Amino acid sequence: MARRNQRGGRVVLAVALAAAVVGGGTVWAADGWFSDVPDDHRRIEAIRYAKAEGLFQGFPDGRFGPDAELSEEQFVKVAKRLYDRYDVWTRAEWAQVLYAGLPALTVASTTTTTEAPMMMVSDDCAISAPDSAVTINMIGWTFDIMEFYADELEKCNGENVEVNTQLLQYQDARDQMLLDLTSGGTSAYEIVHGANGEISEFGSQGLVVRLNDLVEKYWDEYNLGDISQTAWDGATFDGGIYGVPVVSNTQHLMYRPDLYEKYGLSVPASYDDVINSCNVMRDEASIDLPFVMNLHAGSAWDVWFLHFFRGFGGGNYLNPDNTPAVNSPEGVAAVAKIKEVIDACMGAQGLTYDYNAVQLGL
Repeated sequence: MARRNQRGGRVVLAVALAAAVVGGGTVWAADGWFSDVPDDHRRIEAIRYAKAEGLFQGFPDGRFGPDAELSEEQFVKVAKRLYDRYDVWTRAEWAQVLYAGLPALTVASTTTTTEAPMMMVSDDCAISAPDSAVTINMIGWTFDIMEFYADELEKCNGENVEVNTQLLQYQDARDQMLLDLTSGGTSAYEIVHGANGEISEFGSQGLVVRLNDLVEKYWDEYNLGDISQTAWDGATFDGGIYGVPVVSNTQHLMYRPDLYEKYGLSVPASYDDVINSCNVMRDEASIDLPFVMNLHAGSAWDVWFLHFFRGFGGGNYLNPDNTPAVNSPEGVAAVAKIKEVIDACMGAQGLTYDYNAVQLGL
């Protein structure tokens, strides 16, 4: 995400860490059907077939656009999906499909034209080169997967494109983003790395650009339908898409078998088991802390709270009007259990462990 950028009319794109989080802004019908295709639509059976076969995908806001013109890009995508599915068919069989399925198809012109090949940005970046020079600045925080994305972006340095990426420690990156977004004037960045919290924080203040039109335009070309609807919901605030989901956070329990064997402990199956293990291994000389969760970053609290909240049976933690829905028995239980783990296993020292410190500890 980033503030609206007025340089040369370029739009600031957004990158968001979208885990399975709160919803909002999606208007799918209750049965997952397209919101703008009624049951009595004249082409209902054809649309149902195309959706069921995965040939057509809807837009992220739940629409199909039945009366919208099919662009050349979208047609090529549909044809490719069809070809991939039936690539054993012969030329004669394809001719039969076209003859039987499209009897009214006519050729508008017999004139043959040869277009010049499209120039790509570089050999490693299959994006058409812009007509004029473009600079793309990206800022984010150090994270293994984000380093991969930064490296991929750097490959797009080439014909009329200059890409600069900057990855800092989390707090340093966030401080620099906030300074840039709230200072007024022209943004220094075209792409910023954010977590789910930034979607609502920046989106509600109008600091970031809505991407709905661009997501719809490039939905088929870049197979954006491969991203789960839950992830798109996480990048959406008040109907506006403010980020492209690229990462889903997961939690993994890692432990030392030698210590668990030494103390006769079983592998934890719950956080109560974790707390018991911490109490047993509190004075173990070979470790500084018996257990740690990465709670140093603000976004980490968001991830871990959701993890505990869902574990206690909670649902979305925003109501349909985007007001908090966590003041509930499930929300209180989640906070209480997190505090219990901190007190038994981590203490003040454990709260200083960021992502990099946890990695070093492992």
